[in-house]
Amino acid sequence: MICCVFVVGTVKYTFEGGAMVERSHDTVLSAMSLAVTRKCSVDGVKGPSPVTKLGTLDLVWGFSPDYMHCVLEGVTAQMTELWLSATGKPWYVGNRIAELNQRILKARPPISFSRLPRPVSERAFWKATEWKYWLLYYSVPCLQNILPDRYIRYFSLLVEGIFMLLRESVEHNDTFIAERLLKQFVEEVKIFYDES
Repeated sequence: MICCVFVVGTVKYTFEGGAMVERSHDTVLSAMSLAVTRKCSVDGVKGPSPVTKLGTLDLVWGFSPDYMHCVLEGVTAQMTELWLSATGKPWYVGNRIAELNQRILKARPPISFSRLPRPVSERAFWKATEWKYWLLYYSVPCLQNILPDRYIRYFSLLVEGIFMLLRESVEHNDTFIAERLLKQFVEEVKIFYDES
């Protein structure tokens, strides 16, 4: 079960355990109708969508996940911000940002990378591609011996799960492994980080 809470002006979705009920086309249509009736969001659905007129489009499985906003500019940026801004927390490393900057700037990415690394102190200006490179290639090596190991191991669940799903060829078994890693990442967030 996933619960919605407000923390410091931000909506947080927390995993409370138990069986998850998958959305279906019909449950999304029902949530759209209820949202209109109640004049508020229902299960994250704000109201009817014009795409319902397409008829054969499945409202759940007919869309690919938005990994750029959800993972790169969402979870990855949030985790990085937690590490660098949450003073007094065991995961706080903002006092070592100069060292992080130095490490990322020493990285020599392959020519196929469209952007060279920029300092972590400039993360407010990073593009999605820079967040991708940070997540998949720079974060874990740069954070070694700066962020406590338990937090690096935890974050590595996200890194490995997303890395597996972004490969050019994804084996069927890889999707199960990636799903397990990402579920573990979501389920354990409250163990590693409080209501931050």
